[in-house]
Amino acid sequence: MFQLGYRFVSWQRPFRLLSLMAIALAVLFLSSVHPNTSAASLLSFSPTQDAHVKSSSPTNNYGNDSTVRLRAGSPAYNGYFQFAVSGVTGSVSQATLRLYVKDGSPDVGTVYLVDNGWDEATVGWNNAPALSGSPLGNLGAVGNKVWVELDVTAVISGDGIYSFGLTSSSTNSTYFDSSEGANPPQLV
Repeated sequence: MFQLGYRFVSWQRPFRLLSLMAIALAVLFLSSVHPNTSAASLLSFSPTQDAHVKSSSPTNNYGNDSTVRLRAGSPAYNGYFQFAVSGVTGSVSQATLRLYVKDGSPDVGTVYLVDNGWDEATVGWNNAPALSGSPLGNLGAVGNKVWVELDVTAVISGDGIYSFGLTSSSTNSTYFDSSEGANPPQLV
């Protein structure tokens, strides 16, 4: 028979004491674990300049267009993006060029590091930086309305000005959003 109102309290007090000791030990252990404070900072940069140039209009300037166009053939179009990198402390562990493709093609483009001696307001086919040397990479075949990325860590050493030139081997035009577009380029 059970008695109402009778409580077995003999086990509750040691259980509480044991629980408090376990919590205290957990707090002590967790406070001795230090998070990694050397985690890298993520910096993101928008272009300071961007433009495309056109072979059939060698002195025209397209620096204010909302897109940067690439195309092989006649007329040919090449594109340029410039970034001012600042705030880098230590070595660069990863750098990625990100471009938004509004209208893709079978060859979205090949990327080169180019000379910084160009100006968005005056660059044309005749005075554009040369696209020469070893390419940093090819962006391949890409569809419409997607971001493409290229690892450019090898050429980003810290603070400074970095210019990229792009060319395509396809007669099917590629259009990237420029800094004036809805999805501006990024260097992250």
